[in-house]
Amino acid sequence: MLPGYLMLLGLAGSLGPTPCENACACSVPVSVASSPESIRQYLQREAHAIVLGTVIAVDTAARDSVKSPYSTSARSQYFVYPTAVRYTLAVERSWKGPLTSAVTITDYDVGGECGRSYAKGQAYLIYAQKDRRQEKATALTTWHCSRVFLKSEAGAERRRLGNGRAVPG
Repeated sequence: MLPGYLMLLGLAGSLGPTPCENACACSVPVSVASSPESIRQYLQREAHAIVLGTVIAVDTAARDSVKSPYSTSARSQYFVYPTAVRYTLAVERSWKGPLTSAVTITDYDVGGECGRSYAKGQAYLIYAQKDRRQEKATALTTWHCSRVFLKSEAGAERRRLGNGRAVPG
């Protein structure tokens, strides 16, 4: 049987909202963050890239392990879990950042109560930061306070942003 905290790590992504929604509240309310002045700030300096894209690949970038408290001295068991996950998005539209057909977004807080995950096949509007741990210009990262919207729920946000640039496929 898995210890409770490890079971939560494994299930957090599949159960919907995480404890992050309560414990990791961001300091700027959504209504303020969506104001025209705030959108200008994201376009000018807050975000490294603003893209609309569909997740086409999900890869574990790093792993760690913890010894099971139920292991016997004769046979140790370890639980291996991801600590960083890389999401590749096929970019459809861009408002800021590299104008490329694909970008990579890495989550370095996997399993943490404030990590962010993206579903393969799902389209998102994402305000991302430059991933300083990687060299590539298309390497991005987000955290729990990053502005992220499902494409299906991003209509008002896209109207505030304007047309952006279509990305050649």
